[in-house]
Amino acid sequence: MIEFATLERLSFFLFYLHGGPEERKKKNKTRVFLILPGYETGERINIRIERNSVIPLSKMSGTAVLASISIVLYSLKFPLPFFPVFLTMDFSDIPALIGAMVFGTGAGIIIQLLKNTVDYLLHGSYAGLPAGRTANFLSGSLLVGLVFFQKKKKVDPLSLTVSILLFLCCMYGLHYYFILPAVMNLIGVSASAYVQGFTAFQPLVHDFRTAVAFVIRPFNFIKICTVYALGIPRALKLFRLVGSREPGR
Repeated sequence: MIEFATLERLSFFLFYLHGGPEERKKKNKTRVFLILPGYETGERINIRIERNSVIPLSKMSGTAVLASISIVLYSLKFPLPFFPVFLTMDFSDIPALIGAMVFGTGAGIIIQLLKNTVDYLLHGSYAGLPAGRTANFLSGSLLVGLVFFQKKKKVDPLSLTVSILLFLCCMYGLHYYFILPAVMNLIGVSASAYVQGFTAFQPLVHDFRTAVAFVIRPFNFIKICTVYALGIPRALKLFRLVGSREPGR
């Protein structure tokens, strides 16, 4: 193994892989050639790099692609029937879910963060501060973080049910204690006027608690079921595809 610090005049280098899948599978290592300035043409210095050293690059590129798709999908919002117009549905959480299941929970959260940051920088917020984006980031992070992905690469129905119930409970507390009061204060309306926006669609609503229970919670249930139903099968296929192409698998 050559230490880069001991090489003089290291201004440019080029890596290229050598060795087929069978060789990498046997040795669990990849032969790499390093071409340095100052050496004769064709002179090669053999170094060995562990196979796992290339995985972060695949995670980085995969996360970037999924984040780009999520940003585009986030701009394609649409309202649902029987719900207030400010509760919009989109499919931007599906790429984040796929990223969390394929590359890890951290990748899914990063996708959610990039999506909401870029959308806020491009479009701003009607309330001034990104209260809506913060709510979307929190809900999206919970949505992708509560998927129990087992070692068998299959989703257990019981674990999936627990994930949905935990998501609904957490979102109930977030909306009741943080999101609804924050949005109400930012747009400068009274509590009664704000609640009326929910009462027009659900007569049982008369305060924040009932607004969350009878309007927001059913909306969140529809959203998480849609995202899981569309995202999990695609994530499983992509996981098997990525796993089959990894050296040594």
